[in-house]
Amino acid sequence: MITIKDISITPEQITNSGQEAVEVRCTVFSQNENCFITEVGLDLRHTMLNDVFPLRPDPNNLLTPSAEGIYTGCLEAPRFMDSGMYRMPIMASDSKDGTGVGMSRFQLDWNPGASPQIGTPEFVEIQEVYGDKPYTENNRVEVLDAGQAALEKRLKIIEEAERQINIQTYTLEGGGVGGVLMDALLKKVDQGLEVNVILNVDSQFPLSPLSLIRLKANQWFYEWTRTGVAEPEEKKESESFWDRLLPRKKSGGLNLALFSGRSVGVPANPASKAHVVDHWLSRMMDEKKTKPDAPQEDRLSIYSGPGGLPALPLLDYAIHEKIMVVDGEKAIVGGRNLESAYFEHWQDLDLYVEGPVVEQIQAGFLKNFDEIADPETHIRPTEIYNSKPQEAGAVAQFVQSTPWTGLNNVLLAMCNALQACQSSFYAVSQYLVLPGSMLRDAILEAAGRGVDVRILTNSDRTCKEVGFSTAYYVTLNYLDELIEAGVRIYEALGHDDEKAPQPYLHSKEFIFDQRLAAVGSFNLSMRSSHIESENLLFVCDKEFAEDRTRAFFYMLESQAREITPKRFKRLREQSKTRIEMSRHLELLF
Repeated sequence: MITIKDISITPEQITNSGQEAVEVRCTVFSQNENCFITEVGLDLRHTMLNDVFPLRPDPNNLLTPSAEGIYTGCLEAPRFMDSGMYRMPIMASDSKDGTGVGMSRFQLDWNPGASPQIGTPEFVEIQEVYGDKPYTENNRVEVLDAGQAALEKRLKIIEEAERQINIQTYTLEGGGVGGVLMDALLKKVDQGLEVNVILNVDSQFPLSPLSLIRLKANQWFYEWTRTGVAEPEEKKESESFWDRLLPRKKSGGLNLALFSGRSVGVPANPASKAHVVDHWLSRMMDEKKTKPDAPQEDRLSIYSGPGGLPALPLLDYAIHEKIMVVDGEKAIVGGRNLESAYFEHWQDLDLYVEGPVVEQIQAGFLKNFDEIADPETHIRPTEIYNSKPQEAGAVAQFVQSTPWTGLNNVLLAMCNALQACQSSFYAVSQYLVLPGSMLRDAILEAAGRGVDVRILTNSDRTCKEVGFSTAYYVTLNYLDELIEAGVRIYEALGHDDEKAPQPYLHSKEFIFDQRLAAVGSFNLSMRSSHIESENLLFVCDKEFAEDRTRAFFYMLESQAREITPKRFKRLREQSKTRIEMSRHLELLF
């Protein structure tokens, strides 16, 4: 057994400016005889640093040959490291397999400082670091904001495909629009083209445990709050992708990879006293405590899902990206899943792209396939890169994040762009679920320095399209601090006829200073930040961003209403019980 004592962190509180550090100091000695200390390290695997930071022996305070004594290290906090209280286990081992654990902690405050102005070479250089991709010039970017046009574009480039079609989606239905797209894909398979598909297995309805559990959660929510809302009609069974694609996969010709979060979760180690949940989850738990020094719930330290959550279909890692690449030359990214609602009456947004950035999108799909597919049962997709510069095209960057690998590039790129904003930040997000998080910090900081921050999300009425509006009440949980800071929140109106299909808002779009716009699969939520793989296509083009700004304000004026402080107060009073109960469901959205 090893004892670690006299632990000190100096200073105990710093900022995430990227220019501050803490000194870690402790005394280590072993109770085993005739042995020596082999390793002392600060466990940072639950942080964005995602590593064990070695502590070095102080030569002036060290016993020989046992190497017992004082160990120190200087830990630099990188810019945009999430704020909050950090719990950092110190682990030590000796030559006789003895181990010991101590706990250190320090407070990190949000103060990353301003980023260079958007569009400048300095901004581009930093954004390329956080996005892990270079900016590419001469790209053609076409907005697909109408569902029928988005479907026709997909069918057109599938029909034009000559060598390869790559598709990744969160959900794919067997009938309706999904069935039409399947027919087009399978026709190309029969013609001998290479067709590669990535699907998130837990979100495929009707066999999905995710859909069933989410439905039950919504039922439970409204029964608990006694609203008197009738139980939903059971969804009709329809032909699923299982019935159509799996037989083709087995017979050859279709390369289908199915993702399950349980295949990438970090194994739990409940016996280890050093185990701590990921910092983002720890911060959420801290903010819920009535007593600041209350211990974290022990039950959260025994699971192997995201950050320490249970590895259940509802909470597990998932791929949420939507990608389509044809012949390594044409691509579509955005928010639409391959189901009828996304093309018929929901509000959603995709971008059709040609140009050098398609190479990044293709590489992103191939990277995902490599991580997901079993090399023994799948054929690796052919690397086809055939993108060509477009005349007078836009500058663009494709950014991805895969939380289970510790890569949160979309989140970092978003925060950097927010810090660079000088005049405005406009956002459209399906949800607005931001408990303790760096994204909330960045939005609040922007509003605090006078940036015009406006966010459009769903209303109670439009949310009825997906369950009983539970997500709406989850969102209401986190609006008070934003509204108090001056952030203007708008909700989609929907139709007066509540029995008619509602224009559910599923778009994910962000506009920074009317100079930089981003569209993709990323929501303003903890799931998008830390649980699901996401992507955004950043388009750094003033004309494009100004056009998207006009579209944004048209939606605000014609299809939305503001949740003013007065209206928010009334909503809180009217829906107090629902809002409180929704806290238990926040990580479902």
